[in-house]
Amino acid sequence: MKLLIKNLWIKVLNKQIISNFSLSATKGQIIALIGPNGSGKSTLLKSLLNHYSTNKNKGAIYLDKTNITKLSTTDIAKLGFFYANQTPVDLPGVKAIDFLKSIIANTQANPSFSEIYKQIDSSLKHMDFDSEILQQPVNHHLSGGQKKRFEIVQANLFAPKVLLLDEIDSGLDVDAMKLIAKNIKLRAKSMITIVVSHHVNFLKMLVPNKVYMLSAGKIVYSGDSKILTKIESQGFNKYMQTYLAKPEFIKQDPYRICPTKKLSK
Repeated sequence: MKLLIKNLWIKVLNKQIISNFSLSATKGQIIALIGPNGSGKSTLLKSLLNHYSTNKNKGAIYLDKTNITKLSTTDIAKLGFFYANQTPVDLPGVKAIDFLKSIIANTQANPSFSEIYKQIDSSLKHMDFDSEILQQPVNHHLSGGQKKRFEIVQANLFAPKVLLLDEIDSGLDVDAMKLIAKNIKLRAKSMITIVVSHHVNFLKMLVPNKVYMLSAGKIVYSGDSKILTKIESQGFNKYMQTYLAKPEFIKQDPYRICPTKKLSK
């Protein structure tokens, strides 16, 4: 299984947000998208699902040989894409048990009654939830961190081919962060995982196979997770100015746009 993003350009409200972005990932890989606020990371994730707020004016997206660039969000989800929102919404009137059962019903062929409840119970326990949550409306009276953990409950039941995590770690305490990271790593081999995060510690827990740094909608660096330690000590802008301008960081990467010393401080 392979996800290919090829020369993608994305607009939001007629403003160019992503410019000439390319990325490839295969099953079992964890890809991290990092960079300053406003660099286009969340916009990129939403565009993979053809979110109504995004407009792909150039480029293409493929899952294996299927061109998904213009498919509807529903059809893309049916192909196995799951998006965990950075701000999960409440669903008044929709019981959590019914919502989770619908995920299984739409992703599995004729599961038995006992198997449905077995899967739900297992997924809840993995994310440290009691069964009492099932009788509440989705996300009702949950804290921000609990809502993030419930996103992972849903993802586990969905069993995606491509898992998109939009700042799943924001608002989490250390224990919840470790729990989610452990869960993602446990299932990583069965899917492609793309995670947007500002927390270096969380990404270190995941140990991504590749890290892409964005600035102003462009890739300014791609490499392995070793970059995270340098960013932790330097910060994004200082890192780009003091490290990436050096010759040893100018790699033969067709998707890389070499930064210059003109980057804002």
